[in-house]
Amino acid sequence: MPASPGIKPRPEGLGPVLDALPIGLYVVDRDLVVVAWNQRRELGPIGRPRSRAVGRRLAAVLGKAGFRTTEPVLREVLRTGQPHEETVEAKGGLFHVRRLPVRRAREVTHVVSWFDDITARREMEMRLIASDRHSFLG
Repeated sequence: MPASPGIKPRPEGLGPVLDALPIGLYVVDRDLVVVAWNQRRELGPIGRPRSRAVGRRLAAVLGKAGFRTTEPVLREVLRTGQPHEETVEAKGGLFHVRRLPVRRAREVTHVVSWFDDITARREMEMRLIASDRHSFLG
């Protein structure tokens, strides 16, 4: 059955698929309303419960400071259709953040925000670099 005009269907059938991903992920529509929020996005120091995210405006979910830094990037992805990547420090962790456009025909209808906690990997890389320096200097 097709959706009624103005009602945005949620990808509930994709819930288990999104929850199986080893990254935190959420999806917003053009109005910056959260339409999907996976289980990993509920965890950790920057996590939020799915029940308090899906169907709500992202500004209400992230709060003023988080939304202030996130909104311009999301609007740019929606406007240009170009993905955006950055590495950010938050709450003592290091995250690789990707914003990916979702298209229907030529129009960007949603943005997938993908968060990969790279804190442990970066710490391991730094230990390896220190070990290599120590070996080199003898």
